[in-house]
Amino acid sequence: MSLCWELIEPEGSSEPERPDETLLSLLEPYTEKDDKKTALFFWDGNRPLWNQRKISYRSLRELVLRFGAGLSNLGVLPKQRVALLLPNSPQFVIAYFGSLANGSIVVPLNPLYTAHEIRTVLKDSGATALIVWDALYPLIKTVVEELKLTNIVVTGAEDALPRLKRFFYKIRAKKEKKLFDFEHAPKNVKSFSEMIVPASSNFHFQKVFPDDIAVLLYTSGTTSDPKGVAHTHASLLLNANACANLYWELAQETQSRNPI
Repeated sequence: MSLCWELIEPEGSSEPERPDETLLSLLEPYTEKDDKKTALFFWDGNRPLWNQRKISYRSLRELVLRFGAGLSNLGVLPKQRVALLLPNSPQFVIAYFGSLANGSIVVPLNPLYTAHEIRTVLKDSGATALIVWDALYPLIKTVVEELKLTNIVVTGAEDALPRLKRFFYKIRAKKEKKLFDFEHAPKNVKSFSEMIVPASSNFHFQKVFPDDIAVLLYTSGTTSDPKGVAHTHASLLLNANACANLYWELAQETQSRNPI
């Protein structure tokens, strides 16, 4: 039982109630009003307001659905592993839930991993697709060639920025030769925007169950090679709910001690 659950466990209770939903339920709104609320807020650290990007739950669900369809079009099947070598960004969330929507299993990779650690995790997990940040592509280029990984999706800052900022960023990045060169990349390398297939696609969320494996989470590998642990939809949802409840209780306690 996790420490997070023990801190909020009601007195007299021995085991938390097992969720009967999957992680994909987090994308479903309770009301139409909730659907319009902000799900993701991304800011690149610069002051102007147009540097900020907000994504509603409705928009996020559509992006997830379209990314899942993109994976399906690549031939990535349910139960197959999709590795994510990404920093904190909207693309991570979209690719994470998009993989789950396709019925695939997510394998998050630490962006601080060495090439050896990345090779170890990709080989051990049996990943069939890799979503990678453009700045990290040179690190894994030899690895994916060695492992003959056929599906590579490259993304970068331009995919995370709001439309206006993205326009100016691409002009500057192209001038400074910092944009990823898709034109001369191998044929199995796709852009993130290519994965967001048209909304008219007939793709639907794959049927997944609470006890299905959702994520293979690997250790940091500080003392030896990284080791993977399988997490189900139910276990991750339970952990998320427990931590959310704890956060809420601590916030309420803090507010009561320090009223405005």
